[in-house]
Amino acid sequence: MVSEKTFIFRYRKTIKKNMMNTILIANITNSLLEDAISKTCSQKLLLIHEDNLSKKPLGLLISGLNLPANFKVSYHHVPLDDLKLAYSKVTKIVHKAFEKSDDVHFALEANLLGLQIMEAAKEFEIKNYYIVQGEKLKKIKACFIRGF
Repeated sequence: MVSEKTFIFRYRKTIKKNMMNTILIANITNSLLEDAISKTCSQKLLLIHEDNLSKKPLGLLISGLNLPANFKVSYHHVPLDDLKLAYSKVTKIVHKAFEKSDDVHFALEANLLGLQIMEAAKEFEIKNYYIVQGEKLKKIKACFIRGF
């Protein structure tokens, strides 16, 4: 039997989680990122990129973009030379995002890193996937078939 105090605690925890900001997980760094932020109304960006980009100053990855006021950005480096380590890091990033918010969106390039991010997110209910196709973002639905 659940006590009233336990119910209130669980209720407050649920409210706190649901009131969290909308999170966008992305591996794109050009002007399409600004488009993805506006389409998803995100307040926080988790920018995942390959280690070889880390030689650039992190601010250059999103410089020149017109981001909303109070917009939060966190950078995550993922080394693609070790695929197991990369997948492990990406999985941790995605899982933490879903712990903090129920409203998580994705804007991904169709490359190995983008595929790993989608794979890490397959067990969650995804709001939106946007994939770079040509010079535009295209909203897609993703499904995963076991065994492939």
